[in-house]
Amino acid sequence: MNNALVLFPTDGNQYLNFLREELKKHFSALHYLNVVGFCHRHGIANAERHIKGIMAEKAIDLVITSPFVTDYELSIEFYASLKKKAKLVFWLFDHVQYFDSYSKHYCQIADAVVTYDYFGVFAYRKLGIPAVLVFPSFRRENYHPTGAVKDIDVCFL
Repeated sequence: MNNALVLFPTDGNQYLNFLREELKKHFSALHYLNVVGFCHRHGIANAERHIKGIMAEKAIDLVITSPFVTDYELSIEFYASLKKKAKLVFWLFDHVQYFDSYSKHYCQIADAVVTYDYFGVFAYRKLGIPAVLVFPSFRRENYHPTGAVKDIDVCFL
């Protein structure tokens, strides 16, 4: 896999932005689209045409999508149509809460699922969907050091 297309729902999420920067290290070319923003500006049908245009023009062989579970801009049928040209991976968050109402339906057409949920891996595999467990990653400077004064001792008995 050399050319990947990342479909994220926002430009304003620091974790997704970090993930995108990390993914760039592993592909010859990584292309990106803020799906929700594009849909809001141009409409769903134009977004679908734009995505397929990027895939054809850039010879995309892997699509990584990470939709918010509240976003239904791209249908299951549209994702399934992408599989004719490239592998499809869903990289999901919060699907512990949304597995039954969202994730298991969308992910049945995926070539693989990336998840942070240990038990979710087995739930996907029961459905015949390859799933990979990863641990969340983030920019170290965002969370450490905190700069807080640690002047309280706590003892649990």
